[in-house]
Amino acid sequence: IVGTSKDQLEQLFSIYPNPTNGLVTVKALSNQNPLMVTLYDLQGKSIKSFKMDNELIKLRLDDCNSGVYLLKITSDNGDIVGTYKILKKD
Repeated sequence: IVGTSKDQLEQLFSIYPNPTNGLVTVKALSNQNPLMVTLYDLQGKSIKSFKMDNELIKLRLDDCNSGVYLLKITSDNGDIVGTYKILKKD
């Protein structure tokens, strides 16, 4: 976890399952909306981006290869709320 301590991030978001076979749920545990959730590969390339208008979104990663990805959550004004590692398995 980068940007926000693990304990702080766990108080703000629930991100599961991890590792995943293709579907990841991101649940805001406090009123943080609106947020942007962006998935990056380890080279820093943006793979997918989602606007989080309510407290829960489901990210489909079926079309992503197996590997480690970074899920970056940013506020509406661009501040990084947190970054979380996601392991995608086939």
